[in-house]
Amino acid sequence: MINQTECPRQNEGYMLEELDGELLLYHLDQTKTVYLNNSAAIVWHLCNGENSVGDIIAFLEEKYPEAVKEIAGDVQDTLLKLLDAGALSLG
Repeated sequence: MINQTECPRQNEGYMLEELDGELLLYHLDQTKTVYLNNSAAIVWHLCNGENSVGDIIAFLEEKYPEAVKEIAGDVQDTLLKLLDAGALSLG
């Protein structure tokens, strides 16, 4: 579990593109591609090194109040997936 005070930031070289209705995050110099759904893409965009994990969760809870029970876990899962892919750093 990632501490909610951590501020994830995007690593350089990653691009988010829509291709045939799917959102794909890829690195320009690598063959690795990560599929993102719409909410995961929002998380990606909020990872600017200034928003904490708690800030990201709060933003999504405000935007999607009907899903408030799932959001914290979904954000954690998304961040772990992006960290594992090498797309994010914590700081």
